Amino acid sequence: MTKIINHKKQETSLDIPPVDKKILLAEQKTEKKQKLTITAFTIIGFILSVLMGASFFSSLSNALEEKDNTDSQFILGETSSDKETNIQFDPINQIAFISNQNVWVYNLKDSNNIQITNDGGKSYKYTSLAWKNKKELSFSKCNSQNCIIQTYDLFERKTIAAFEIETSNIAAIRWSHQGDKLAYLKQNNNTLELETISNDFTDNLTKMSFNPNKPTDFHDALYIRFSPNDEKIMIVNTFITGNDNSIIVINNSGELISKIDTTQDDMVSFGFFAGNDIIYYKKANNLYTKSLDNKQENKKSDRIVGGYNFEPSPDKSSISYWTYDWHNGTTTIWIYEMGTDTVKRLGDNLTNSSWIDNDTLVSIKNTPCVQCNPNDLETESIVSYDTENKSIVSLIEIDEIKQLSTDNF
Repeated sequence: MTKIINHKKQETSLDIPPVDKKILLAEQKTEKKQKLTITAFTIIGFILSVLMGASFFSSLSNALEEKDNTDSQFILGETSSDKETNIQFDPINQIAFISNQNVWVYNLKDSNNIQITNDGGKSYKYTSLAWKNKKELSFSKCNSQNCIIQTYDLFERKTIAAFEIETSNIAAIRWSHQGDKLAYLKQNNNTLELETISNDFTDNLTKMSFNPNKPTDFHDALYIRFSPNDEKIMIVNTFITGNDNSIIVINNSGELISKIDTTQDDMVSFGFFAGNDIIYYKKANNLYTKSLDNKQENKKSDRIVGGYNFEPSPDKSSISYWTYDWHNGTTTIWIYEMGTDTVKRLGDNLTNSSWIDNDTLVSIKNTPCVQCNPNDLETESIVSYDTENKSIVSLIEIDEIKQLSTDNF
């Protein structure tokens, strides 16, 4: 029960002495003027306060808006806004690789090694890597029923895109130079199908034969390349069967532009675009060029003997590759300079080089292995090699390195 208490106002009687009416009227007029003056100043003060407050909050709002815009541009890393915000985005050279069944990224600027995934070998097997741009890396992971291609943002440290594909193996992935189209090779029994995805639209372009039971040899290769203008796609596949071609070039509609005739005894093993209409490839220890316009083939050099893993420099002036001495178990990195037709020996016990810039390579260091297969080579570390100063630097000691990809996409 709540008790309500009522408070009544008490009336008080005051005895006021008589006052002269003239004096009283004068005092009343003075008091009235004072009240009017005070009221006027109060109103003016209020108006000034409102105006000053509005100006303050407008400035504060603009400052906060400018800060929000600056922060969002830094997080997104959009270089188109750099001039407006005076933010300089320093390109960072990074190396992506698969080791111990997971994806890692090593930053050459601050020597940080970041493990991107941790579920490799448990439920999924990671198979392919591809840089979309300087801050976004895509990779594929597969189990016995399906595969997932994920894109990871290294600035935001999270997966920003992923889609599932009904296949047990993604053999290769590659982004176009503009970063608006992703190409991938998916396995369907004894066939590889090339598909592209752009703006959530998937297009099946072509098919090639594929022998999944073929043991991997040193000369084997399986990858995708876009022409510089992204209008053509090259597929290199040495796991073909029958009379298929190990190198084909198609357009974005899947129409065949060129193919390199080959046999199992004379396999074309590596190729790349030297321009929109010129391709280079290796066949039987010789380097060839072919025009995609007139289909003319020319032998460029016969100085490359036993070369594996051809990688052109960014300016296409040099080619790095490696060799294997079966008898003493030594692997060696070489550079072929196309302008002078000369070959330079860089270093031993190194494989799978990839360019950082026109003067710097990264490579996998391995222990010597006599009469070994490629899968028997034991990796020790990742190193960088300065071709100008001829100096080698150990970057990170890590074993079981399966792939190596720089952000020189």
